[in-house]
Amino acid sequence: MTIFNIVSVLNDLHPEYTRTAKPCVWCPRSWCLKFNLHPNTVISLISESKGTKCFASIKLYSKYSELFRDKKEFPEKLEFNLSTVKIGNNNIFNSFNPDDDGEIQVVISKSLAINLGICEISNNIINLEFPIQLKFGELIKNIPVATRIILYSNLLKSENSIINNDLEESIFKRIHLGKIVSPNDWIQYNGYYLKIIQIFSNNISPSSNISTKEFIESNVVRISEDTIIEFSNHQNEKSNNSLIDQKFQNKSQWMDKVKEKIGGLNEIISEIIEQIHLFTITAMNNKYRKGIKKSKGIILTGKPGTGKTTLALFLAEFSGLPFTVINCPDIFKTDEGEGENELCLIFESMMNHYQASIIIFDEIDIISDKIASVRTGVESKLYSVLIKFIDSINDNNLQDKGQIFIIGLTNRLHAINNNLYRSGRLDKIYELNIKKPEQRLQVLKIMTKKIPFITEEKDLILKKISQITHGFVATDLQNLCTKVAMELIQKISNEKVDENREPIPIFATLNHFENALKGIKPSNLNEYQTKISDIKFSDIFGIDNIIEDLKLTIIEPFNNPQEFSQFGISPPKGILIYGPPGVGKTMLCCAIAAEIGINFMLVESSQIVSKIVGESENNIARIFAQAKESSPCVLFIDQIDVLAPVRGSSMTSENTGERIVTSLLVEMDGFFTPKHRNGPEVDVLVIAATNRPEIIDTALLRPGRLDQHIYIPPPNLKQRKKILIGKFQTIPTSLSEDQIDTLLNDTEDFSGADLDNLCREAALTSIRESINNKVVTFNHFIKAKSVCEASLLNYKPIHPFK
Repeated sequence: MTIFNIVSVLNDLHPEYTRTAKPCVWCPRSWCLKFNLHPNTVISLISESKGTKCFASIKLYSKYSELFRDKKEFPEKLEFNLSTVKIGNNNIFNSFNPDDDGEIQVVISKSLAINLGICEISNNIINLEFPIQLKFGELIKNIPVATRIILYSNLLKSENSIINNDLEESIFKRIHLGKIVSPNDWIQYNGYYLKIIQIFSNNISPSSNISTKEFIESNVVRISEDTIIEFSNHQNEKSNNSLIDQKFQNKSQWMDKVKEKIGGLNEIISEIIEQIHLFTITAMNNKYRKGIKKSKGIILTGKPGTGKTTLALFLAEFSGLPFTVINCPDIFKTDEGEGENELCLIFESMMNHYQASIIIFDEIDIISDKIASVRTGVESKLYSVLIKFIDSINDNNLQDKGQIFIIGLTNRLHAINNNLYRSGRLDKIYELNIKKPEQRLQVLKIMTKKIPFITEEKDLILKKISQITHGFVATDLQNLCTKVAMELIQKISNEKVDENREPIPIFATLNHFENALKGIKPSNLNEYQTKISDIKFSDIFGIDNIIEDLKLTIIEPFNNPQEFSQFGISPPKGILIYGPPGVGKTMLCCAIAAEIGINFMLVESSQIVSKIVGESENNIARIFAQAKESSPCVLFIDQIDVLAPVRGSSMTSENTGERIVTSLLVEMDGFFTPKHRNGPEVDVLVIAATNRPEIIDTALLRPGRLDQHIYIPPPNLKQRKKILIGKFQTIPTSLSEDQIDTLLNDTEDFSGADLDNLCREAALTSIRESINNKVVTFNHFIKAKSVCEASLLNYKPIHPFK
């Protein structure tokens, strides 16, 4: 048994002592370092002569500290000697064992001496005879937070208490915030010495009514900001739980508190809380334990910035259960076996001290990736220890052990070993996705609580912003709100202060958010060109009938899906736009995304095809996965004839072309699998464009894939006139009607791109002639016509689908 020999006592109750008085034991620095005992580690000490047991925080002793400097009663150095350290079978590395024989010189605070009964409050510590022996009890880990503390003092008046308002109570808790206390300890406040009668912490009562939580008495707790402080005039008074019931949050209140902090994930929050609640019920009642094999936990996955860590922390915090967070990269240690031992200590501590608890593993993929099981280094050992403990926790046969619910967090679910989330382990996976305007609106309402708005305009502004921030995750929205707040602060700081008049209030407007959006892009949509184009249907001329058809078949399903569901039909799964080069196929696709107001992914076929065998198929899978994550969006694949030629036309030995076509067909079939029976799900629209439709594999063009085919023909005389008049809106010209007709007749076989080039060349001709020219004349167009050639002279329409 380790013996602590007290060689002196520090009077922390003296008025000159500027720190908060609390039970402390100063130990030799070298002894603490030897056994990896960090400052503020809590231990229990036993005084056999007084028959008392108290808790204290370890401090490192140094004679050079201002507490002990120039004071003769404190030694220059604290000595210690220990016998050979014993290593039990359950230890992985050399750690402190209280059963080891040895003696240590220590200095204790007067607060601890009073709690141990070594001296009285009014006694002078000079009269104490040293050394005084104490026995080391145990190391205390994961100390619960106090929910309620009842204090007693015979100095209290029957009609008046020391703390009679919320302000003084908050001061009391601020002074003693984080302090470790136990029953029968003395605590100082405002010149009074108060004795702790009872302390309570969060736990679950193992009674028959286990659906509600109660606060039960504890041996040691930590004071927090939420701790309720009560004062009693009777030293033996027992607690009345009526006040504490108001403080406690039941399941519905638990859900409400989490939803107040996290927006856009209400369904997932409800499911997770329901699962943890059922786990708690079975964990706290032995009759439910028998014969039931429970899940060990869940995995939260999603793109970076979706709020996985924040959600897990709020779930654990508001559950009332003790919890701990493990940052998996920090588990890797330089010393061999130290990381595995830390993992073991955490699991054993939670199982030994609590009936039910929660462990959060942040970035769990770091220690559980697919190659960890085949390696022979630290990764393999950590993975083996993790799997061992996951399998061993929540064993129905271990009635004396607490049960643990694990929450794993990752944004790389594909990298995790499948064995980790098989049935019986972390077998429930929740993917956090914020892709609907309604979800983003909930997030924005939470994040803008402290931003000043005109009350009548706030809802309209946030609704508008939620509709145009497609692809934004929670961190992107937080960045947006921060920029708006900083702009308001800068505007307030630039205002001149006039003491004679009140400052003009400044409110956030839609312009503030729109200006902030110019510098923010969705953080997870950078691999491919993803944007909302500025092109509108009004900027495209000569194909009005095609635009009207697209509005009915594409835009209406996105904006009003209920109109299609009532007829039991679904909108097109994909669209193929084909026609000769230069007629506006790509521009039309950009306008579709802009009119719908959703994300637009432009993918060139050359970005997909790779010379490395197998990489093209991976690129296709990644594109479709990103489109799904970025939904709702338009996925536009330009020049799809390069990507999906008729199978059998490729003569390479690797059959690269056929494998690419097969991958594309598989992705589109899985992509468009119906998920909802109540109506069409319109999340992603695939649009492909080509000027060689005859060489595209026919399997890609069947109904259910690219099932709507839109042909854009070369512009006729009437369409060319609309295109030119539309261009003249931005180019100052002085052409008469006859000149325009002549120009139209001379531009036979010109495509829309050719006409655009003609207008640009005419404007350049005018500038070359004289920099002072104000308009483009007919002669300029004649000269430009001699340079510009028609690209559709020998074009023959191809309609392979008719």
